[in-house]
Amino acid sequence: MREKNKLPLFVGGSMLFHKTLLEGIHNFPSDLNIRKEIAALNELKGLEGMSEQLKNLDPETHQMIDTKNARRVERALEIIKITGMKLSQLKTEPKEMFFDQDKCLLLGISDKKNRLEDLANIRLSKMMDEGFINELENLKNEYKLTSELQSMNSINYKQFLPHINGVVSLDEAFNNAFDATKKLIKTQLNWMKKFELNHCVNTEDINDSKIFSDTINTYLRSFDK
Repeated sequence: MREKNKLPLFVGGSMLFHKTLLEGIHNFPSDLNIRKEIAALNELKGLEGMSEQLKNLDPETHQMIDTKNARRVERALEIIKITGMKLSQLKTEPKEMFFDQDKCLLLGISDKKNRLEDLANIRLSKMMDEGFINELENLKNEYKLTSELQSMNSINYKQFLPHINGVVSLDEAFNNAFDATKKLIKTQLNWMKKFELNHCVNTEDINDSKIFSDTINTYLRSFDK
């Protein structure tokens, strides 16, 4: 896009994705054979065994990451085994940058936590009314979906699949999904505090959307100078 003199526009998505775009990324290596070795270790000793090995190889990384997340532990071990260096040491090296932060325009849409939760409740109820349960049941039957699949860890899918499997009631599944969404709202709000936004519009103040237009136009004109 930059070679074509176009300005990229990123909307929505994971806050971690935006953080990576703004702050860069460490392009660590990957090796399928090493991953197979670590997967075999997981089969033999389990997550606890992998976590203990990581602790011995790189205590600092072991302290920093979620050691209950098998994929993160496996990835850390993979990088350490490929490079022969501690991951904590590798992370001190310069990152690969994508953009100049000083030339980025950051706009946000947010609101008070309780209002966002109310909107989430309305959205979840609407999903139920529009046939989410039937849709999930059809997907489960067509693709043989199980709770072990990564795709089934997504909010709503994770909470309603047990209901379809007859493990929990619909009310319990709904409450679990709503609780998970509230946790996500809290996480997203905390993420937004970490960004230096040029402007943030409240979801109730629809008329303030003109501020976005004015801010964007001013930003674009700066490239004509």
